[in-house]
Amino acid sequence: MNSYEAHEGDVIKLPKPEVLRSASISISGILRQNGLKNPERWAEAIRQSTEERLREYPTVEPHRLDFEKLTAGIINRESKFGLSDRYEFKSNVEKILPEFLNPFGSKGYAQIDLETAREIAERHGEQLKTEELSTREGSVKFAQRRLAEAFELYAPQNRPLSEGEKVIIASTYNAGLLRPRNAALQQQLKDLNYFPPEVDTSGSLGPATLKAFSDFAKAEGISVTQTELKEMLGKSSRGEFEQGLLYTRLKGRWEETFKQKPLYAQLPQLETEKAYTGKITSKGYSQAVVNYVRGKS
Repeated sequence: MNSYEAHEGDVIKLPKPEVLRSASISISGILRQNGLKNPERWAEAIRQSTEERLREYPTVEPHRLDFEKLTAGIINRESKFGLSDRYEFKSNVEKILPEFLNPFGSKGYAQIDLETAREIAERHGEQLKTEELSTREGSVKFAQRRLAEAFELYAPQNRPLSEGEKVIIASTYNAGLLRPRNAALQQQLKDLNYFPPEVDTSGSLGPATLKAFSDFAKAEGISVTQTELKEMLGKSSRGEFEQGLLYTRLKGRWEETFKQKPLYAQLPQLETEKAYTGKITSKGYSQAVVNYVRGKS
């Protein structure tokens, strides 16, 4: 079983947000602790953006501190706040030979890809200005919007984040929003002998996953088409898919078989590669992000 997992339940009383804020190390302190010189402008950009993002995503408020810390960890992983050699090289190429770059590639200190940034902007009724992504404020804004969607899906509302949940949320920035949830579903289908044992639980919706769900649905007497499956598995608002018969039947069958509560999400078995940043696994990426805010970078 994957080491980084997220369970539902286990209610723990959450301190008030202002108590959490006052007890924390400041973002500028974390940046300075990790060797970033003169971190105040970055810290202010993160703080200011957080205030704005929490108005857009109010359910993230209980996790404000982790939200800010993971923002810093992601920007460090993507570009070392603009100081990595790879990022500097790419930025110089963009300035000299802009036509050489993939128009759908990643951009800015947070290295968010343009297609994702456009989709996020549209969800907020905005038209993306690509030059905004190259600014400190724009990089933080879009990184946090993407991160906030992961918090909405994976962060509990009745207790602080566990270390495993932090790792899972961090992994979505590189792997994709739904992959941790879908990886857990793949693992449960695999445990019930519907998903091929030799196929990685990457969280992708490939033929093996669709066939496994179809076979499970057939065995359970549930009628569902491939098109309906793809639509259900692509729903990102928590509750849309989870309240459906197929999801609840799979979770119930797994719990009945293994006598324990099934996971909602787990780290996907996935390796990605980006130009100028190289290959990295989901585990390696997310652990680097979390380690940064722990002072272990």
